[in-house]
Amino acid sequence: MLSSKYRGKYIKDLQKLIRISSRSGPQGGEEGELQKNMIRMMEEAGARVYSYEAADVPDFFGHPLCHGPDRNYGDRPVVIAEIGPKDGPALVIMAHSDTVPVFQPEEWTVDPFAGTIKDGRIYGLGASDDKWGLAAMVTLIRSLKEQYGDIPKRLIFASTIDEEHGVGNGLLLLMLKGIKGEAALYLDGAQMDICIGNLGGSILYLRPKDTFSDELFESHFEKIKQMCMDESKRRSVKFDGLDYFSDNWSRNTTLVVHKRVDSNGRFLMIGFYTLPGEDKALFYGYLTELVSEKIGDDISRYSLSCREPWFEPALSPGDAPIIDYMAEAVRDVTGERGKITTISKQDAFVFINHARMPVASFGVGTTEGKGAFHNPDECVEIEKAWQGCQVIYRAVSHWLEKKA
Repeated sequence: MLSSKYRGKYIKDLQKLIRISSRSGPQGGEEGELQKNMIRMMEEAGARVYSYEAADVPDFFGHPLCHGPDRNYGDRPVVIAEIGPKDGPALVIMAHSDTVPVFQPEEWTVDPFAGTIKDGRIYGLGASDDKWGLAAMVTLIRSLKEQYGDIPKRLIFASTIDEEHGVGNGLLLLMLKGIKGEAALYLDGAQMDICIGNLGGSILYLRPKDTFSDELFESHFEKIKQMCMDESKRRSVKFDGLDYFSDNWSRNTTLVVHKRVDSNGRFLMIGFYTLPGEDKALFYGYLTELVSEKIGDDISRYSLSCREPWFEPALSPGDAPIIDYMAEAVRDVTGERGKITTISKQDAFVFINHARMPVASFGVGTTEGKGAFHNPDECVEIEKAWQGCQVIYRAVSHWLEKKA
């Protein structure tokens, strides 16, 4: 079991990372300063560390999975740390360094960048998504180096960029750089579930072509909102019979509409999820037809576009050893074998579908309500975050002790 002597340092590391803003968005991201700190922390923990930027991976910008090749990628390094032998079998352990912007700032009751501790929780933007994972990687390096001495197999730790806005960019930059292992642990999830796959999907944008009344805009929003609720309920039965998808977090919310405002004005965005086997073109036609039916001729007042590329549905092989190691590790720490399921959208599909590498995602935050990731007062329970560190330590120990 991971020694409790590392607990205090883990909490301080997490607070430190929360205090460094690393938001990403449509124009680019600000991960640079945080990644510099990750380099220092990983080196101090005893790892071999190097970094690279998107410009160092020329195939990235023309790759069909690259989202927004014209966005700013400067001063946004990917950080790689290794321990153990320099070659041979490897396990990849990764977390993303970027966060979403501060949504609904008026709803925050604490400073999003203070790392405030109260009521047994650490508060701040990215606390659970995904800075708990970054701090956990540093703790893992430190503890394994001290407790194992000569580590028998190679462990590759990756602090990625551009996960929140970049679709598959985070893992694409790893894959194109040749980062490869028998499997990967992605410290990005919630509820201590073990997620071994993800839904696909994207975002449909409805941007007004001209000016019309607030009342009409609200009427469109309410009609589309009801359509999304009705269709999500109807589509929920499609999850039945799909391995590991039947209890997916997004089963009942496969279509969700939001009102947004940017420099070009107000618009509607429909986030949607697709299941394995659903044809992309057919689904897009189905969705646009639903919207047209709801608002009628007023559809002509909007310009419709879809975020590209889409997330791809993906599922790791259910018999991949790392999945069983994670389930057993959850049982060792909590007393109950870990729940194996799938997640909504995640860039893990790049490794699963394109690098043919099984991925098990795991996280400790919550998915709904105030305090959940992306929401005001984002936070993580300190005890649960520490349990998450223990789970990862146990799973990695299982992998290290497995006969080659």
